[in-house]
Amino acid sequence: MKEPFEYDEIIRVAHEVCDEIENLDIHNPSKLLSLLINLLGFAHELDKHQMQVEDEEICIPSGNAETLTRIPDNIIFHELFDPLDAKSVCEVSLKDSLADIYDALKGGLIILNREPPKKLSVLWEWRNNFRFHWGRHLVDVIRFFTICRDVDLSGKNANQ
Repeated sequence: MKEPFEYDEIIRVAHEVCDEIENLDIHNPSKLLSLLINLLGFAHELDKHQMQVEDEEICIPSGNAETLTRIPDNIIFHELFDPLDAKSVCEVSLKDSLADIYDALKGGLIILNREPPKKLSVLWEWRNNFRFHWGRHLVDVIRFFTICRDVDLSGKNANQ
């Protein structure tokens, strides 16, 4: 049985996103922004699929993006944790948001590299974590990079 097109495509995009985060030029994030927008589309499609998996409780390891150490800690932006509650504004760092996206994707790719038959289990985890965790970060980072194109991301004046 042929797998849905989106399954292989989201894996391909996950590889590209992880590669771009690993090599991120913080002063020119346009390629990463395009990839994140693409990832959002595929993750949204994946979210629509019902998947029957035997091993739903796989443990996705941390991706540990060493290159994220190059991203200044003080690039902070604000988000609404609950879009229906104007008082739910919270601070989020770009570094932490990218780390959460990277960890989920890279950890799944590590499993797929070691155990290809676990593809549906990894996709199931990605889908559920997209719904409840890294999907929020994905939207926040896309919004940040879209709105804050002209912000100095060196860390010196990141919030001004």
